[in-house]
Parts: sequence; structure tokens; C-alpha cells
Amino acid sequence: MYESLDLHQGIRKKFISVRDWNEVEVIPRVLEELGGGDTALVSDAGTPLLSDPGFKVVRAAREAGFRVVPIPGPFAGAAALSVAGLPTNKFMFWGFLPKKWQLEAEVTHVIYESPVRATKTIEEINIRYPNARIVVAKELTKLHESIEPWREGMAFKGEVTLLVFIPKSVDTQGGQEIAAGHGDGNRVGATSAKMPWGIWVAVRN
Repeated sequence: MYESLDLHQGIRKKFISVRDWNEVEVIPRVLEELGGGDTALVSDAGTPLLSDPGFKVVRAAREAGFRVVPIPGPFAGAAALSVAGLPTNKFMFWGFLPKKWQLEAEVTHVIYESPVRATKTIEEINIRYPNARIVVAKELTKLHESIEPWREGMAFKGEVTLLVFIPKSVDTQGGQEIAAGHGDGNRVGATSAKMPWGIWVAVRN
């Protein structure tokens, strides 16, 4: 992203590299720069701080009295979640899974994975949770974008986002998946019945 700023926007600025291992060390320098004028926190890809370092810098800036303003940007997790066809009323964003992890039922889990480890991670999920529903989103917003249910033999190249939902119960009357808070397909939830919002499907005339 910062290279694009230089090349396409004609912005010539100095950049301070922020990584997990040096974030605390660069805070004084960042605060000094803030004292001289506006400063931007940018990312190599996606919205800064989402599965990236930087929250300590933001916290220090706010505590020092500086105003921190967000600028909405791309977020692969949200993009994949919106088209996966899995429940969206309750989800958990993991980024890259830690060494020890456990997935909660009736929650859609958003997981980032490298193409090298994606197959192994999916195999582990299937072993632990045989009824898990897994959607794989690859190369989002790029030429070879793909969003589809996981299948045996799937190849991985480039960025991978996994959406995993572990069902806990099924509506025996209508056979429909229950998404807590959204009703069960036969009756409207007590809360959602009173709410005015919804979505619309735009069709051609």
C-alpha cells in the first residue's frame, strides 16, 4: 500500500516500520512525528491492525491525547463472510490460528491460512469436528478469486480465508439450519420480529 502511495499519489514520505518485535520501541518516535503533524498508519494489505501489529501504537497515541480516525478499507474476513452462505449473526475472527485452539459450535469462525498449511489445517478441523461446514475463499478481489465449499483435492495458491461453521442443532420440523437470533425458519425470533432492518435483492427490470 505504501508503495502505491509513493507511485500513484505522488506522496513522498518517510515510513516507520512497525512489527510485533519492535512496536514498543517505535512508539516514542511515532508520538514525536504526531507532534509535528498528521501521521497515517498504513498496511501492506487490507485494513491496518486486523491480524496485523499496531494496536499498541494506536493505544499510545490515544493516551497521549491525539485523535485517531479510522478510514474503512478492505478486510478479507468480512468479504468472505458476506458471501460464504454461513450464519453471520455470530462470528469469531481468528486471523492465523494459534498453536492451541478450539472452535465453538454455532459460531462461524473466520481463519486466515497460508497456502502451504491450508490443507493440513482443514484436515485437522475435519478430524476434530466431523460435521463442520467449511467454505474456502481464495484470492479475494483478484483475477482468480474463488469462494466455494471445501472439497477433497482442493489446491491452494495465494491468500486463503477459511470460514468454518459447526452446527449444534437442526430444526426437525422444516429441516432448516438454525441461526441463533435470526429465528429458525418457521418462526421469527422475539427480538428480530420487532426490528425494521433487512436486506433487499436488486433485480433487473
